[in-house]
Amino acid sequence: MFVSDRTNWWNLYRYDLGTRTTQALPPMNAEFGVPQWSLAAATYAWAGPDRIVASYVADGLGHLAVLDLGRKTLKPIELSFTEFGSVRALGDRVLFRAAAPNQPL
Repeated sequence: MFVSDRTNWWNLYRYDLGTRTTQALPPMNAEFGVPQWSLAAATYAWAGPDRIVASYVADGLGHLAVLDLGRKTLKPIELSFTEFGSVRALGDRVLFRAAAPNQPL
């Protein structure tokens, strides 16, 4: 898995070693990447062998979602936050940084 902007959107991609093919999962008009000067910024993490939890920005708002690699589907996680980052996982547990303009710290 890696993030690339080959379509002018920073999407998640999977490279298959067997077939030597690359596929966007899922291809969408959203940014799954962050500026390269954001050192150690993580926008996705493995949350099991076939699941990735990812943060992305679409239409100016941040989102968090679960990418099911087997089904190739992205299911948004409904939260009241609008900015996500520093996504980390251990097993099926996920930790991330989140914020919203209408919620106090």
